[in-house]
Amino acid sequence: MTMDNTGYIALSHQMALQRQMDVIAHNIANTSTTGYKANQTLFEQFLMKAGPQRELSYVQDFGVLINFREGPIERTGNPLDIGLQGDGFLVAQTATGDLAYTRGGHLTINAQGNLASAEGDAILDENRRPILADPSLGPLIVNGDGSLTVGGRPPVRLALVTFDNLQTLRRRGGGYFTTDSPEQVAPKARTLQGMLERSNVEPVIELAAMIETSRAYQASNKLIETEHELQRKMAERLPQLRG
Repeated sequence: MTMDNTGYIALSHQMALQRQMDVIAHNIANTSTTGYKANQTLFEQFLMKAGPQRELSYVQDFGVLINFREGPIERTGNPLDIGLQGDGFLVAQTATGDLAYTRGGHLTINAQGNLASAEGDAILDENRRPILADPSLGPLIVNGDGSLTVGGRPPVRLALVTFDNLQTLRRRGGGYFTTDSPEQVAPKARTLQGMLERSNVEPVIELAAMIETSRAYQASNKLIETEHELQRKMAERLPQLRG
């Protein structure tokens, strides 16, 4: 029974390490994704009674934490690129009419002449209306406080929002986040025209974590192989001992 427990504990460790490896690989794959926020796995100890005064310690995958630390800002010179500094998100209206939040500031002009995300969804102003930014109207000028003008038209202000608990945000395709939590104005958010916030993934750290995770997985696998070998030897010798 003891050796069976050893195998189960090692297996729980391997399952947690496999989950961690998947998260690391996803982070590395998004190293160059604009505004991407790295994932981080969370684990906890799971104790199980194995007798009156004995407990077995298993590893349990608790969840995934999103690291919302700001990524580095890079100058692009493209007037439609808007980098964000501080705690804030742009608000986009998707094709289904839902609101989504993003720090991916590589913007475009959609078919309706409105300022849009890289996915083609309208970026909204503080009154939750699309922002007309047709180049034929004149140049787009974005100020640090999120206000912008197009040609001689009256200025509007981008919707820049944040939330009490950023961990309530859920990932959605296209660099979007969604949440049921109420929005709040992000007073400290700054907009930088002609710049982009890059991914906050640190490739060297992720590669080191990948190597460490791989070694830990191999160590657990070695433990399971050793247990199986002990069980095999016991099965071979048990008849001799009984004889």
